[in-house]
Amino acid sequence: MEDRIDMFLSTRKLNIQSVPVNLPNPIPGTPYAHNKILANDEMCRIIALARFLLPKTSIRMAGGRRLLPDNGRQCFLSGANAAVSGNVPNDAEYSDRAKCQIVDRIGIHHRIKNIYIGARK
Repeated sequence: MEDRIDMFLSTRKLNIQSVPVNLPNPIPGTPYAHNKILANDEMCRIIALARFLLPKTSIRMAGGRRLLPDNGRQCFLSGANAAVSGNVPNDAEYSDRAKCQIVDRIGIHHRIKNIYIGARK
């Protein structure tokens, strides 16, 4: 947790406006293949810590949301206020319609500031 606190404090000093938070996906054949997937509670603590230390920053849920049992709903309730979506490798399995349906199922689409469906130009 100390490393995360230091990272967020360094980020604050740099006045960064948007921070992506990824849930590492242990893909076979990569150096992270044997890592455990972080628990939903741990991801929520990371998001809440980021929100507390970076109150004016967009905290973006990025890669790995699909690994969470609720597609990241609790992370958004813990302080995430944006999502990364579009033409990225870990997002390719979802159509634009499926992404919208996931956001609708989470039930907080009105709270998300910046969600990009499809390719950004």
